[in-house]
Amino acid sequence: YSAVNASFLLSFVSTLAIILFALPITDSVLLKIKERHRLKKLEPVVRSVAVSIFISIFVNIATLPFQISYFGGVSVVGILTNLLLIPVATPMILCSGLYVMFYFVPLASNLLHFAAEISVGYCKAVVNLLGSFRFSYALIDEKYVTVAATFTILISLLTMLFIKKKHISDYF
Repeated sequence: YSAVNASFLLSFVSTLAIILFALPITDSVLLKIKERHRLKKLEPVVRSVAVSIFISIFVNIATLPFQISYFGGVSVVGILTNLLLIPVATPMILCSGLYVMFYFVPLASNLLHFAAEISVGYCKAVVNLLGSFRFSYALIDEKYVTVAATFTILISLLTMLFIKKKHISDYF
C-alpha cells in the first residue's frame, strides 16, 4: 500500500534524483568551471548555490510524471520557490530543533522560537505570493504522463553522458 503512496513515491524519486543526477552533475559543472577559468578552488557559496539549483531542477524533472499522475498538473514556479526557500530551511530546522532542546530555558527558548517563527513566516509569504499568480500551476491531462516519463528518461540519459564520475560510491 505505501509503495504506491504519492508521498512515498515523490520522496523516493526525489532522493534518487538528488543522488544519481543532481550531485554528480553539480560536481561536473563546477569542475568544468574551475578548469575553464583556471581556478584553484571555488567559493563555498558558489557550490551551495549550484547544488541548490541542480537539486531543484532535477527533482522537478524526476517527479514530473508523478506530479501529473497524482495531482493532474505541475507547479510552474516550483524551482523558483525552492531556490527562495532553501537558504531559510536549514536555519529554520536548526532553530526549531534547538527550541525543543532548550524548551525549559526561558530566554533561549523564546529567542529560538522567535527565529523559527520568522523563518516560517517568510516561507509562508513566499509560497503564498508565488502560488497566487495565475501561471503558478499548470493543469496537464493525465494522458501526457507517458510524454513526461519519456522526457524524464531522456534528460536522465543525457545527464549520465555528461557526468564524469564512474561510480556512485564516489559521492559517499
